[in-house]
Amino acid sequence: GYDLFFGRYFGCGQYAVSVNYLNFDPSRERAMINTMPVNSMVAMPAFASIGYYDIPPGHLDPAAGFTSMLTRFETMPNFAVDRDVSFQGVELNLWSFGFGGARRLAPAYGTGLSCGFHNPFNGGGQGACGPSCGPTCPPRYGHGGFGGPLERPCAGSSQLALSQGFRWFQFNDDFRFSGYDGVNQANFDSNAQNDLFGYQIGGRWNYCLTSRLNIGMGAKVGAYANSVEVRQQVTDSANEVRYFSDNPASRTPVVLRDRGTVLSGLGEIDLGLGFRLTDCWTVRGGYRVMGISGVATSVGMIKHEMFSENIVADHEANDSVMLHGAYIGTEFNW
Repeated sequence: GYDLFFGRYFGCGQYAVSVNYLNFDPSRERAMINTMPVNSMVAMPAFASIGYYDIPPGHLDPAAGFTSMLTRFETMPNFAVDRDVSFQGVELNLWSFGFGGARRLAPAYGTGLSCGFHNPFNGGGQGACGPSCGPTCPPRYGHGGFGGPLERPCAGSSQLALSQGFRWFQFNDDFRFSGYDGVNQANFDSNAQNDLFGYQIGGRWNYCLTSRLNIGMGAKVGAYANSVEVRQQVTDSANEVRYFSDNPASRTPVVLRDRGTVLSGLGEIDLGLGFRLTDCWTVRGGYRVMGISGVATSVGMIKHEMFSENIVADHEANDSVMLHGAYIGTEFNW
C-alpha cells in the first residue's frame, strides 16, 4: 500500500491545508482442500432448501427434479475459500501550529545548523514570510518557499500541530466458498462494501533529538456516516440456483442485497522517526495503527448455518477492523 500527501502553508506558516490519499490492496488469500471430511456439510443445513430444478420453475410438484446445493457440494471433491479485502481513503485537513511554531522553520541568522537549516543563499529580510506579512512575522532565514517555513529553531525542542477536517474511507470485503467437481463449480459469495464519510480531529507532536533527528507521534479520531451495501449469492456454473418452495412463484434466484447507513468510528495512532537530509528532504519511518468500528465484513455476515434468507445492512455493520504496520517514506518541503 501507499499514502500520498500534499500540503500548502499560509498565514505566515501558522496554518496549513493538506490532502492525503491512502490505498492498501493486499493480495487475495486462498485455502484449498481436496478431500472433504465425511458429513462436513451438516454445518450448512440452509443449503438443503436452495438448489436447482431440472424442470421448468413453474412445475407444480416442488420436489420434482430438484437438487439441493447441500447434495451438490457433497458430491464435489475439491473446495476453496477465498478472501479479498481493499482499503482506500481521501482526507482534507486544516492544520494549526499553535505551540512550538510551524511544521518547519529555519533557524535565526548566524546560528548555523539547528533544528532547522541555515541557508546562506537566502539573505536577510523577511525570508519565508515575505514582505506582505513581515510586520507580523519575525525575520526568517533559510529555505521556506511559498511562505512555507521549515523546522522551527532550537529555542525549543517540541512542536505541536492540531488538525481538523473531513475524510472519506472505503472498505471492501469479498468472501467466496467454492466447490469444483472437475467440470462445474458451485459458489457461495458474501460481499460487503463500506463507504465512510465524516469529520475528524487530530494532532501531531514532534521532538527534536538532534539538529537532524526527530521523533513524532500523531493521532486522529472521528465519527462517520457509513453507507453499507451487503450482498450474498449462491451460484452454480451449470444451473441457476433457486429457493425450494411449494409455490412456483417463490422459486426465485438466490441473490440477497441490502443497503443502509449506520454510525461508525475511525481512529489512528502514528509513531515515527524523521531524519533531515537537506533543507527540503526528510526521510521518515514508523509504525501506524488504524481501528475502524461499525462496519460490515463478508465473514461477519455468514450465519451459523452458512446462509440466511434475509440480510439487513444496518444489522450486519457491527464488526470492527484493525490495520497496522510499518512504513517508510520521504517528505519534500519547498
